[in-house]
Amino acid sequence: MIPGERQVAPTLDGIRADHTARYRWAARQLPAGRKVIDFATGCGYGSRILADAGHAALGFDIDAEAIEYAKKHYGSKPGERGAHFGIADGNSPGELLPADAAVCFETIEHIEDPRPLLKALAKSAPLLLASVPNEDVVHWERSPGVKTRFHFRHYTKGEFDALLRECGWIVSEWWGQDGTESDVERDIAGRTLIAVCKRAEASPAVRPTKIAIVGGAPSSAHLAPYDDASYEIWVHGNQIDRHAGKRVTRIFEIHDDLSEHGDPLKYAQMLVDKGIPMVVGELFPIKAAHVEVYPFEAVNRFMGEHLTSTPAYMMGYAMLRSDVKEIMIYGCDMAVDDHEYFYQRPVMYAWIGLAIGRGIKIGIPRASSLFKDPYVEGRKSGGKPKLGLGPFRESEFKLLHTKHGAKMAEIQDQIAKLQLTYAAHNGCQQTYEKLGSAARAIESGQHIETLTQTTVVI
Repeated sequence: MIPGERQVAPTLDGIRADHTARYRWAARQLPAGRKVIDFATGCGYGSRILADAGHAALGFDIDAEAIEYAKKHYGSKPGERGAHFGIADGNSPGELLPADAAVCFETIEHIEDPRPLLKALAKSAPLLLASVPNEDVVHWERSPGVKTRFHFRHYTKGEFDALLRECGWIVSEWWGQDGTESDVERDIAGRTLIAVCKRAEASPAVRPTKIAIVGGAPSSAHLAPYDDASYEIWVHGNQIDRHAGKRVTRIFEIHDDLSEHGDPLKYAQMLVDKGIPMVVGELFPIKAAHVEVYPFEAVNRFMGEHLTSTPAYMMGYAMLRSDVKEIMIYGCDMAVDDHEYFYQRPVMYAWIGLAIGRGIKIGIPRASSLFKDPYVEGRKSGGKPKLGLGPFRESEFKLLHTKHGAKMAEIQDQIAKLQLTYAAHNGCQQTYEKLGSAARAIESGQHIETLTQTTVVI
């Protein structure tokens, strides 16, 4: 047995409190008399706790020495219901015995690829209680270059959830532990994350053959079929907030430089914590089971390296799937600009053409300007495109801006001249008012030397 890593003691009194607390909590979660797999049982104390609570525990571990220790100190006699032990490898678990539930505590982080184990457990039992160290609290890399010994990684809540879902489990409850002496509590984001999982439907859902690519153009982005389960919904990473509360099935963040989002690592972690499958660039700073590096080499085989926009990346990625029958494109106008979109739009047309040529149905909403050119060579337009027709270019908006600016300046000049005329008339009006007052005073018999002496006599 590896010193310093396993909890080893011949009695439960010698086992750290948080370890025994997890198993006592697990024993209470299960209906009485269940058959439970305790994978990575170690020296067997957890299986003993389950057995003492009335369950039949089957403890498995890769370490033969640990299994012998478990049999000696915590095992039941052959033929008796209680705690029994055997050797199994979490890296290649094979087919496990049928059980009512499985327990897998502080194990997943020790396995480089835990998916085979989690999938094997899903075939064996309908219920799983599993725990991992919380990366948000206990960092796997404790300081630069210093990683937690014996662990391949730690998990955030989103990463753990995504891993479980990928392997056929649905998390029904979240629990956790604050520290090394803590009991298990519901919804505690402490050093240990604990998930209560139910096995997904035995017959996996058929993957949709229709894809909705959703950009940010307001003309049609809101029309995306979020509520239609027959579509996968693919979105841009930098627009994820626009889809809050909506169904999204894949996020694309293919940019190497993420600094425009503030702290690149914080931004990347925010996306990963969504738990949604992601396709990312080669320099994306976080690795996770649900994060896939974009398959550049495979996509470039179609027609060379023509990836000038995220929607183009999405189209290329979709071309790798043989089951795709339809692609709908929302919020991807590529219209109001004469710089970046000038390069992006024709490449997007090339990908759309390739998709049509492969028999894929392409749909673009009427509200979108994509693939809706008003000019047809030799017809309708008289042989030349007419400037000013939509979609507008940036230069046309600048021209209109200048034109209206000149008109505003002309009006301001007119206002200044009218204000001078107004002031002149206002001065005359005041003078005539004073002269009228003086005339009235003189008519009443007063002697007036100056206009300031005028007194109106009624």
